[in-house]
Amino acid sequence: MIQMNNKVVLVFLLCPILSAAECNSEEGSCSLGQDATSLIQTQKVVASRGIERSAPRTRPQEEEADEKIRSGADAAIKGLIEAAQLPTAPVDGAHIFGEASSIVDTPIVGTPTLSGRAKCMATVSLALLALSQGVPGDFVETGVYQGGTSILMAKVLMKYDNNRNLWSADSCVGLPDENPQELARDKVAPPPEAGRVDNRVGFKGQYNAARETFEHNLELNGVGNSTNNPHIKVLQGWFSQTLPTAPIGQISFLRLDGDIYVSTMDSLTSLYSRVSPGGYIYVDDYGSYIGCKHAIDDFRQQHGITDTMYPIHEVPGTPQFDAVWWRKT
Repeated sequence: MIQMNNKVVLVFLLCPILSAAECNSEEGSCSLGQDATSLIQTQKVVASRGIERSAPRTRPQEEEADEKIRSGADAAIKGLIEAAQLPTAPVDGAHIFGEASSIVDTPIVGTPTLSGRAKCMATVSLALLALSQGVPGDFVETGVYQGGTSILMAKVLMKYDNNRNLWSADSCVGLPDENPQELARDKVAPPPEAGRVDNRVGFKGQYNAARETFEHNLELNGVGNSTNNPHIKVLQGWFSQTLPTAPIGQISFLRLDGDIYVSTMDSLTSLYSRVSPGGYIYVDDYGSYIGCKHAIDDFRQQHGITDTMYPIHEVPGTPQFDAVWWRKT
């Protein structure tokens, strides 16, 4: 069950016309205000920018749009920190927000991350929250592509806790074949619920990036790689083969970016039980890939998980989201 009550909406959602929403992950239904529903029907999201563009814009217009995205993303993360009920020590919320901004604002060399500012800020902030709250365990990312967000996570560990490991799992040959039953299910899925941006279906080989590219990009950005940093561990291969026997102990921050059902479910099946109580789970594609949503909803229902899921809003003034997160109780 996803519940967004009035308190969460006030601190987290960026859309002022959305007063409240309740989403049921079993039924896949959402109840929204009439104005919000109308807005969702008319908004379009461009994947690379997350903002509608109907005509070429001047540089001042581009800069104004960029600033709206930046300020909106930052406002969402301030709400994220408040929603997580961060204790006053050892790192307060203002410090986390400032440090997250510093890390995200440092240009990534060699590879552009596929995530926008809001998702990058969320990734770094959740990582910092896990450390500041003393949640035991390593960081794990499943689906690393060319390394953009792995670089951000590695920077957090290098600065705040270089005794923990970063586990980066990827096939290095793109997505696997989807579950045939899921493909049939995807074909008859209803339109995206309020807030979700799309019902994409991934294909085999999509997001193909060689391990050498990933390792090289980490090295370029000053965090080392699996050849010279003993705290960076690469798990190369299909998740169904690498994750069950991976020597990962406890996990404080689990970042899932598997796009499709089989990859997401394989990750959850092997790793969720290792997430420490109080640990954070981030799901990158819940609002955009229908297979990912189905896997999350199925797993949460099967295991009786009712922890509140929070959407990460990327477009100021709209309720649209791609990624979600929750804290394990």
